[in-house]
Amino acid sequence: MAAVVTGPFASHPPGPSFGNPGTFHTVAGVPAPGGSYAAQRLRRLLLETKPPEHKLREAMELVHSCGPQDVGACVSGVLDLRVQLPATHTLGLQVLAELLRLFPAIMVSQFEKSHVYDLFPETGDVEQASSFLHSLLKTKESMGRSAQREAAKLQKLLLERTGRKDLRKVPSSPVRAWLTQIWLDVPSTRPRREQMVKCCGTWVADSTAAPGAKLPCLELLRQEFAAKSAAEAEPWLLTLLLEQVCRDPSNHSPDLQQLLYFLPGPPSVVTLRELLADLSQEKDRLATLWLCLCLWAPQPPPDASSVSWPSHLPPPIHALLRGLLVCFAQLFDSKVLCRTCLMSLAAIAASGSGAGAIAAAAPQLLLLPPGGSYLEAAALRRTGWPVDLLVHRSPKVVHSVAAFRREVLSGNHLEQAVLFPGGLPQLNLDLAGALPARLARALADASSVLDLLRNLGEDLEEFQGNLESVDPRTHLQHDVLQMAEDQQLLAVDEAQRLAREWWQSPGDQAFEDTVQAEKAELEAAVVCRASLRSKARAATALQAAGRAVQHPYICELRQMKPGGASGDDALSEMLSWAAISGRDDDGIFVGGEFSGKGLHVDQRPESNLGKQWRGLKLFAAWPPGPDGQTVLDDCYGEVFCPPLLAKHVAALAQCTQLLLLRPGDVFLFNGAMPHTALCVGEPLNVTSYEGLLTWNPGHIGQFLTTASSFSGPWREVGLSWKWELLHAWQEARAARSQGGEVAAKRRRTELDCAASERYGVYLAAE
Repeated sequence: MAAVVTGPFASHPPGPSFGNPGTFHTVAGVPAPGGSYAAQRLRRLLLETKPPEHKLREAMELVHSCGPQDVGACVSGVLDLRVQLPATHTLGLQVLAELLRLFPAIMVSQFEKSHVYDLFPETGDVEQASSFLHSLLKTKESMGRSAQREAAKLQKLLLERTGRKDLRKVPSSPVRAWLTQIWLDVPSTRPRREQMVKCCGTWVADSTAAPGAKLPCLELLRQEFAAKSAAEAEPWLLTLLLEQVCRDPSNHSPDLQQLLYFLPGPPSVVTLRELLADLSQEKDRLATLWLCLCLWAPQPPPDASSVSWPSHLPPPIHALLRGLLVCFAQLFDSKVLCRTCLMSLAAIAASGSGAGAIAAAAPQLLLLPPGGSYLEAAALRRTGWPVDLLVHRSPKVVHSVAAFRREVLSGNHLEQAVLFPGGLPQLNLDLAGALPARLARALADASSVLDLLRNLGEDLEEFQGNLESVDPRTHLQHDVLQMAEDQQLLAVDEAQRLAREWWQSPGDQAFEDTVQAEKAELEAAVVCRASLRSKARAATALQAAGRAVQHPYICELRQMKPGGASGDDALSEMLSWAAISGRDDDGIFVGGEFSGKGLHVDQRPESNLGKQWRGLKLFAAWPPGPDGQTVLDDCYGEVFCPPLLAKHVAALAQCTQLLLLRPGDVFLFNGAMPHTALCVGEPLNVTSYEGLLTWNPGHIGQFLTTASSFSGPWREVGLSWKWELLHAWQEARAARSQGGEVAAKRRRTELDCAASERYGVYLAAE
């Protein structure tokens, strides 16, 4: 049974006196107690019944009259009193504090660890006693001496007075608060690091302690956090917080959320997922954890100037809740858990106290995208992407055909994407009219990528494209046809082997010159490899062998022999104003949930005009240059699908553009930006792209610089690009000089014309 809590230590019933008379040692040359007039007068004064202010004045006069030889006797006179009334104890502490100020070296040398007990009688002034001990130990350490023994004695005193065996379980009291202040200000007094961290974590979680008493604990924990590496710090801190909540779900303090202010941003879903892995089968405990954290009202930091939490982000507790919800959504068989979390959130928002904060934060907690639905939010939670950045890393948004036309023809989108929400219907485009009829019919009845391949049937020969699968371990994409061949599931003859090499080095004249096979035979093999028929056959072979195609994604799907309208007729007038448009290396991209295109940059430095036909898609981009190159070095070719790797989370935090594309949206971005995309929500996602180069000087300069940088086999490619641009410039110049309808159609701004002239001279010289 726990002891009854009484007295300044708030725990143990009064016991025998902790006075330790006769133990204050003497120093050579210093008179023993009783040998000093000042000390004898001081002892009598402490026991006299004069008004306190008179006693204090006389005591200070005595202290100031003391010499170094009197200090030991005066201290003994204070600490050895058999009668310790509260007023007497307070006056004695004032005397000791003044002696410490006047004779710091002697006080430090005379004070032993056993005298810690003498400072804390049962009914004394513990605040002033603790303050004196703090000053004494701080002075001692400033002289280069360790104060660990005195602090250990204070810890032992706390345990004895409270009847506890574990320092973490010592109840809240002024002495406990001063102990943490001593740990903070006098580093030599700190116990083993592990013990100190556990004590501080437990005491921050103590719901009976005043917030101010927790500040030293928080600062000690912040220092521990700062001393750890970036890879260790976040898991350490989140473990500390979650352990305290799980250890005592009903009595912990919301002050634990102050720990989250140590983080530079929202907690990583990757870290949370790893920490909660052991609880993944205990959904009831996860639901309890969620409910506990939902009941915490957001708190500001005690000192806003000392935290690094970005001001534009939601409060740290809401960021933690959001991360947990994303983590829960990615667990196996978590629908009931997620539903429970949402219902508890709604119940708290509809209740009394604290309802306002949680209700206002509900869209952020649920990762509700701007202008989005709760179904979209549920889909986004499963991705693990930082959806809160949709607001702060958003593209330039236009809302009319005229505004979008200006962006397409002369806007600078080298580093900022352009989004035209609902642009497809405004441009009078629909899926059936924009895509090849056979493909549109096959898509209408398909619920997955493999369904689409089956629906195309005999028409597979009429389409080409790449079918890719994601390695769940590395997140890298692999060509399905090459996977089946490497695993010897498909026969490969010599022509197919050469065709595979050709695909890996297209345009390499040296390779083509060394090939011994007939040119017609090689061309036939190349066409065969390009067709969807070969990709469908490879996917079937892999499935038959029990090797699933993970997150299949069809890239650059298009007809082998383009014919009729391409589906871009409504945009043809707009795009005809561009320097270059309507190239045949554009295509359609089709995938299921969590498929997408790995991080890359386009080989041809053009802009991409994308049309989102079906499903949701997340799109992220980074600026060209050193920052973007760093991300490419870390994550090139990797699909940012769940569960995200830690480097993916770090990369997404650095992106400058983050878009959520909805069905009907049109968007524009420059392919030289490192970028990646992820399909979200529906089992089938369809996006098509059209390449274009505008007359904006920045875009023209980028195109020419890239084309001129090629060497080896690619040098001829770069030259062909520049000749293509030269031809477009000559055509535009001729159209301007002709006047009439053609000139009106080809009109440019003065800036565009000047750019055309300048780059035209350069091209002609080339």
